[in-house]
Amino acid sequence: MAMLSLQAVHSPLQAPQAEIDKYLKLYEQGWDKIRAQRYARQVEMGLVPEGLKLPRAAPDREWARLSDEERRAAAKKMAVFAAMLDNADQQIGRLREHLRKTGELDNTVFIVMSDNGADAYDLSQLNLPMKLWYRTNFALGIDRMGGPGSYVHYGQDWAEVSNTPFALFKGTSAEGGMRVPFIVHFPGRVPAGGTTDAFAYVTDFLPTVLDIAGIPLPGDDYNGQALLRPTGKSLLPLMEGRAERVHGEDEAIGFEGSGGEAIFMGDYKLTRNGPPFGDGTWRLFNLRDDPTESRDLSTVEPERFKKMLAEVEAYHQRAGVVLPEAG
Repeated sequence: MAMLSLQAVHSPLQAPQAEIDKYLKLYEQGWDKIRAQRYARQVEMGLVPEGLKLPRAAPDREWARLSDEERRAAAKKMAVFAAMLDNADQQIGRLREHLRKTGELDNTVFIVMSDNGADAYDLSQLNLPMKLWYRTNFALGIDRMGGPGSYVHYGQDWAEVSNTPFALFKGTSAEGGMRVPFIVHFPGRVPAGGTTDAFAYVTDFLPTVLDIAGIPLPGDDYNGQALLRPTGKSLLPLMEGRAERVHGEDEAIGFEGSGGEAIFMGDYKLTRNGPPFGDGTWRLFNLRDDPTESRDLSTVEPERFKKMLAEVEAYHQRAGVVLPEAG
């Protein structure tokens, strides 16, 4: 097994200038138009349903209301991001070409995934001492963005473009913070070109690669030493078309982090987020019908809401969750 953990496209965003130049004109359209174009393409590809209202955490940030210099800087940031991703894709292409030349390409399983949704962070969010530190140690001017010595984040508006059509971004329990691509190339076993919207969770990764390799999951002990058994399930039956789901409809899967929490059961998600992007209130969504989490069903389906709320406490006990104090 080989694991390639690319620093791209994490901040600081950097890329060769020639790659950045390829994308400068594209992003001068602004985040509103680019997001609408992406959503239309997703619908055309059958990835998401049509008719969704794209959520915006900062609806007042209209591209047309920015100054010329603000638009130039914002377009440059996204161009650097795109160039960095383009370059990462080229490096994966080099690996793929090496496997083709050595005759191992069709004997190799590729799995491409991300660790979280897009990052909304921006240097403008820093306090004054940190702003001065960045200004002293890095090149922050527009012309040097993405080059050696620069430090670029692309901010909330472009993060929402990257997370189209989902709500919010990294650091929240909204789908924009949690739902990521999972792309598999497995010649002879997984049909090419297919998609699935079946729920799966990051803990399913280990059981999946063990299943692919023909290695059974560990038991409860090894040579007399107690083990914590992996909690996920293999995705291989789903990927090969032998199953429609990975997890049962009554199987509760919990998450907490950065002030956000979620419980997933079947098509449903119970979730809450703390400030600044939430008020700490639990809300219930059907992700199959409402992937942008726009219709709270907590009062529409009170029994399901109550049942899933009980699963929150069960998850806390099971996982030893210690929540941060208020504030």
